[in-house]
Amino acid sequence: MKINIYFPILILFLFSACRENIELDLNSSNPQIVVEGSVSVDGPTRISITKSVNFNDDNSFPTVSNATVIISDNIGKPDTLKESKPGIYTSSKTVGMVGRTYSLTVKANDKTITSSGTIPNPVRFDSLNVMEQIRFGGGGFGGGTTTQTGSLYTVRVKFNDPENETNYYRFIEYINSKPTGNIYVYDDRLNNGKTNDKTLLNFTRYLVKDDTVTVEMQCIDKAVYEYFNSFGNLGMGPSSSTPANPYTNLNGAVLGFFSAHTTERKQIVIK
Repeated sequence: MKINIYFPILILFLFSACRENIELDLNSSNPQIVVEGSVSVDGPTRISITKSVNFNDDNSFPTVSNATVIISDNIGKPDTLKESKPGIYTSSKTVGMVGRTYSLTVKANDKTITSSGTIPNPVRFDSLNVMEQIRFGGGGFGGGTTTQTGSLYTVRVKFNDPENETNYYRFIEYINSKPTGNIYVYDDRLNNGKTNDKTLLNFTRYLVKDDTVTVEMQCIDKAVYEYFNSFGNLGMGPSSSTPANPYTNLNGAVLGFFSAHTTERKQIVIK
């Protein structure tokens, strides 16, 4: 299952399909603590703590400093993270191991937030393919693919899903080391035990010579998959201020996630 929603198309469909009036409650609310972080097999451990903003505000989230953030594993090794910059808590001491369960405890603003996750078995990231799209002449969408800032490219990833287990995947795309912010998550319900060749849809991926495309493949657990999947159902992105709350695997908070996952990256430079 792929989650990569492009909202103008979705909105057009909704208005053409029905005319029922829907009212959203966009009134101001008290800021909520937002915890987003992970333990990965390649480290370092990183936890971000911010406060939510109202729907009509811009996406500038206030940071939360002076929190207590502790990561512990299932063999009893605690690690208190340090605040490396405002709202960002990190540690190079805790590096994830496959099959091990990690627990998160955050104490901030008189609240205690907890979560846990187990790093699943790794699945090999077989290949990354970046191709310039075929040009069909001038015009808008569906026509020419070249702009003053480069050409439109397609990114495809390939991996072989194991047959005898349930797997969940997340892909993060970076252009010149900056994340694009798109959501790419999959499960294996329709492709269990098969070779997966997925296109990471992005209709604004215009690249020029020497641009670097990096894709990070994560094997995640079901709870983290459902978190990112819920953003697709809301028609929003994880960095947006939203009128509704997505799924979360945090206890004591309604916004954010904690992920324990594998990591593998591949990179291509545009020639």
